[in-house]
Amino acid sequence: MGKSCSRSQFISTYIVLNNTRLALTTNRATLLYSSKDIEAIRHEAEDGDIDAMFDYALLHEEGVHVKKNWDLSALWYQRAAENGDVEAQFRLGHLLHLGVHDQPDDEKAVYWFLRAAMQGHAEAQCAVAIAYYNGEGLDVDLERAFYWHNEAAHQGETTSQACLGDMLIHGEGVRRARPMQGLKWLNKAAGQDDDLALYLLGSCYLYGQVVEQDEEKAREFLQRSANYGNIEAKYLLGVMLLDEERPCHDTKKALRYIRNAASEDYPPALYTLGTIYADGYEHISPKAATAFRYFMQAAQADHSAAQFRLYTCYLQGFGVEANEDTATDWLFRSAEGGCPEAQYHLGCLLFGTAASEDELNVALNLFSASAQQGETFAIEFLKFLRPYRRTLKKHIGKTILLFNKFCAGKAFRRLMEAPGFSTKDFR
Repeated sequence: MGKSCSRSQFISTYIVLNNTRLALTTNRATLLYSSKDIEAIRHEAEDGDIDAMFDYALLHEEGVHVKKNWDLSALWYQRAAENGDVEAQFRLGHLLHLGVHDQPDDEKAVYWFLRAAMQGHAEAQCAVAIAYYNGEGLDVDLERAFYWHNEAAHQGETTSQACLGDMLIHGEGVRRARPMQGLKWLNKAAGQDDDLALYLLGSCYLYGQVVEQDEEKAREFLQRSANYGNIEAKYLLGVMLLDEERPCHDTKKALRYIRNAASEDYPPALYTLGTIYADGYEHISPKAATAFRYFMQAAQADHSAAQFRLYTCYLQGFGVEANEDTATDWLFRSAEGGCPEAQYHLGCLLFGTAASEDELNVALNLFSASAQQGETFAIEFLKFLRPYRRTLKKHIGKTILLFNKFCAGKAFRRLMEAPGFSTKDFR
């Protein structure tokens, strides 16, 4: 599974209400009340009846017999929440997270999630755990994220069971990894058809983590997860089918899954389609304008590799009019987002023009960050610089000569001759 499948890419989508329970709650409102009862409920709510406050908020949240109105719903949930209604506290947090007043308010959302979580509300405990994991409304704290997932998981909250399993496998929030215990939690949640757990198990079998690698089981779990609408599973299935080295290779099916994920604005899927249309693949001819459009969509969602491809598009006039200033802006954004290729290219740009020791150090730090992620050009350049490290200060103002010397060397030529496009890059 690896960190390429880290929950940080998708877990923020999992502040989700329990669909079955919500459906029952909404049906209760539909069955118990008719349009004629709305005024009576409002009067009871205004008279201080907490149940009426909750029901009046629910009717406006779901649009039952009234026009959907989240602002009004949040108002009445808050009144019920302030009077101690745990479910109202959770649902108010959920609305605030989604964005009641035109924009999300994670700090207020977490406040209400915590109120409900401390009273034992399982879904609220899950929401608090995710907030700690992602740093949404709270500082990142993996130990507290683990604590709250553990609390919710033991109450049967399947999303927390899946997250707890994943954290145990990776050793997040705990002193040491406990992969077998983590696998048990994944299996427990998957046995209840939790789409996140099914996706994570599929990833484990695909990459041979904790379990023996088994592509058939991987496809089975990913397919089940995708059938429940999990966007990451759809994408990973597509990537799996796109890989020419796998027996299951099927370009037509792969593209269908990847396009489906892209239609839901999933950045990795948008980036992958951009790469396919930029470079061409099997029967697909390169289409610069189409590639640029996909790269732009992914880049605007902070996909750092797509931001780097936009840099090259603007630099070369690929699918868009060339513009060096815009290209440089995207290069900086990509490097800040952690893209190793961007870090290397920006390091080259700054190294070649370094006019001070500080600028030189910034460039060297970028090379180091890039090399730590396995960027071969950065690794080779740092090796090339070793004999010069003690005297680099003397080369300030002339560093471009060193860089040109590297580019004329055998290591650089060998890297330039290495194969480029590979479906494995999509992982």
